[in-house]
Amino acid sequence: MVAFLQRQACIVFFLVVAANLSATANDNAIANKSKARQEECSPCVLAEAVATARDIESSLLRVHALCAIAEVQAKAGNKDEAHTTFTVALETARSIGDSGSRAAALEAVAAAQAKVGYEDEARTTFTVALETARSIKSSPLRALHLLSIGGAQAEASAVAQAQAGNVSAALEMARGIKNSPRRARVLCDIAAVQAQAGNKDEARTTFAAALETAHSIEITLIRPHVLRNIAVVQAQVGDISAALETARGIGESTSRARALGVVAAAQAQAGNKDEARTTFAAALETARSVEDRWWRVQALCNIAETLIGSTEGKRR
Repeated sequence: MVAFLQRQACIVFFLVVAANLSATANDNAIANKSKARQEECSPCVLAEAVATARDIESSLLRVHALCAIAEVQAKAGNKDEAHTTFTVALETARSIGDSGSRAAALEAVAAAQAKVGYEDEARTTFTVALETARSIKSSPLRALHLLSIGGAQAEASAVAQAQAGNVSAALEMARGIKNSPRRARVLCDIAAVQAQAGNKDEARTTFAAALETAHSIEITLIRPHVLRNIAVVQAQVGDISAALETARGIGESTSRARALGVVAAAQAQAGNKDEARTTFAAALETARSVEDRWWRVQALCNIAETLIGSTEGKRR
């Protein structure tokens, strides 16, 4: 059943963008219908993601899934829905009995809040996460969680510095982060800020540093997710050829499928229809093998975000 739903979601995604690819500048009626389908489909996909998240038994994983959904809602401008989802995620995190898991869940919520610009809420949640971590009885575990939360705060601060125009300070802060996955993620976020400011060469240099860091990650379960994030961000800022190269190099199928889907959407929006069809076919073929419910939530969020981004791009 899970595999069937995942395949159906991927097929819907493929058909919606395929409709976009077939629309021409002179065929406004078809283009408008395609846009309407996207606007109708995106909330449906998000609703399915929310419903699926509720069925996740692990409270910690459910918090992560809800945070992913809230990020998509916030990026789409749906502030009320994002606030509601963050509230549910926070309530779920607070309800976790084990202090270590509760601290980890609160850290996830704070990091997600910071990522979408909810700075005041993030500071409050980070404070609660630190208080929870300090209550952990095991000294090694307490130290581990305090280090992780401190790293998440440093990540949020570095990105905020970059967004404020202090890129040199942001890069210095990023280089000081010892955790490789987190350092790669921060470098990627800084590169995105550079690209959005029109500093393409500097962005490519920072992306290269992020990729080098990502490939140095020894934990094989984490490396593909970090690489996927880099590919997605490269596509979002318009460096499509680099994004495709990064996506194709991801060994793990779920991460590769999600990255390829975003790259294909970027190709479609850039008018590269043939390339987009080829990349979508590769993404669809890879995605059909995904069965795990947790990763299905992540894939649904990715699909919804891609559809929303495509719709907003057409409006502008």
